[in-house]
Amino acid sequence: MDASWLHKHKYEIAAFLLFILAWGLRANVDGLPLDYPGNIKAADPMYHALAADIIVESGRYGNLAPYFAQGITNMIDPSPPLNYLTTAAISKVSGLPTWVVMYLLVTLFEAFGVLILFFLCSRIFDSKPIGLLAAGLYVLPFGLSDWWYGMYIGLWNNVGGFFFFYASLLLAYEYWQKPSRWSIFALSLTVAGAWLIHVAELFITAFAVGFVGLRLLWKVPSIKEKVTHALLLGIVPLVSVILFWPRYQELSSFLTAGSGGAESSLFGWYYSTLPTLPFYTSLGQFPWWFLLVAGLGLLQLLVNWRKYLPLLIGEAYLFCHLFVFPWFLSAYYFFVRQRMALPFIIAPLVAYGAYHLIVRNTMKYAKIPEELAVIALVMLVIGLGWGEYQGITGLKQQEHLTPAKYDALHWIQKNTPQDAELVFVTGYYQMSGSFAKRVGFVFDLPDAVPALQSFVQNNGTVNLTLPYLGSNGDTEMAHNALDEGSFFEYGRGKKRYGPMNVLSFDYAVFADFQIGDQPVIQLYNNRMIGALINEHGGTLVYNKNGIYIVQVNA
Repeated sequence: MDASWLHKHKYEIAAFLLFILAWGLRANVDGLPLDYPGNIKAADPMYHALAADIIVESGRYGNLAPYFAQGITNMIDPSPPLNYLTTAAISKVSGLPTWVVMYLLVTLFEAFGVLILFFLCSRIFDSKPIGLLAAGLYVLPFGLSDWWYGMYIGLWNNVGGFFFFYASLLLAYEYWQKPSRWSIFALSLTVAGAWLIHVAELFITAFAVGFVGLRLLWKVPSIKEKVTHALLLGIVPLVSVILFWPRYQELSSFLTAGSGGAESSLFGWYYSTLPTLPFYTSLGQFPWWFLLVAGLGLLQLLVNWRKYLPLLIGEAYLFCHLFVFPWFLSAYYFFVRQRMALPFIIAPLVAYGAYHLIVRNTMKYAKIPEELAVIALVMLVIGLGWGEYQGITGLKQQEHLTPAKYDALHWIQKNTPQDAELVFVTGYYQMSGSFAKRVGFVFDLPDAVPALQSFVQNNGTVNLTLPYLGSNGDTEMAHNALDEGSFFEYGRGKKRYGPMNVLSFDYAVFADFQIGDQPVIQLYNNRMIGALINEHGGTLVYNKNGIYIVQVNA
């Protein structure tokens, strides 16, 4: 390879190496076990992996598996398909489990933020050194333990949505600088990608569309070209909406989900609940010096505001989206979770400030070449995040499914009829029945513990009719739209609730662990299991690691 080519593209090569490093750090944060899904840290990614599993096993996409919908077979899957279809295809070809494939894809999506920042900031500032600084800031973002939370526990589709959002910003800037058919059509693809991977990124991605729309009206001279560009921008999202419209029948309820009390309206907020919500990343979680450099960078940009107007408009809108809109727009998924994008949004400001404050002075007074000063600063910022990263890798014990739980649920998958229905009497953990791939209901919510304590203390008799049985994990979807054979007409599912008798189920699952007093749980389990076996003819078919499964009806 020609040495002059390497010298000319040294910053691009460095950015690509940072991208590889970032992907490796994300993919290996918990060892990525291949024998069981220990890399999954919450119920959300468990659902995502299972949704891809359904496609692998059935060879089709469209309806929820019955165990996601309380046994209903024609329940429409409301989830956007892109991540699931891609994962299923790779899993089918490679033979890797879906939870491994999807996690690798998500970490790849996330690591691409490094390259997007490099190209975006190189273009905005007309400086590859500043672009490399911005990319280096994203390898291990500061406030790492707070920022990593969303990806680590598995907001997997969100991460893919962020990728398309970041890409849309780059394409919008390209169009602002020089309107062209290729850039506006590429933007169309990223907007459709956001729609098809996770609907919650639509509002924030819409900024790029509006930004480009204004430029189209202002800069594109002829009416013919305006119409052509508008069609190129809208055609892919429009086709995706038409093709996947049945998947978005629940969009109205999704808009207000997790809205702090405003359950029926997009507008309004219970202000006191806002800071307590998960993923409420704040500026205070960044180091003070990091924010100081960002502030200095912003001041320099304001001095040269004509030159950097697109960046200033973008930063102003995005900070309003994340810090102002949530106070009167109550859609938690659309205006709070997106704060996980803060390290990406702040990086251009910090990179610009750091270059003028540190790199230029280093070049001037220490006589160090620019590329060495930039590389040294990148290595420094990665090193500052290294200790925190090492601390995160020690959290492997916080897996959503421990080996003991995995063994029990995997046993159910392999040893019970597919139409069996289960009740999780104790030891409930999210997505239990769904991972067992059986219709499941649960009794032991945390507020049931006092009732169990009273039962044991008063030597109560065993009551097999449980006062409340909720759906297990994502079987809450059983109220979603039903496929009635028409593209635009849908029925509505009806959820089953308690009270229900344990004897109405095929299997009852007990576990000697629970929030609260474990000896109480163990005593309760012993009496319930004893009653089922000795008085009602049940059979203990699984007894391992403190988990018991009783076949209630043979």
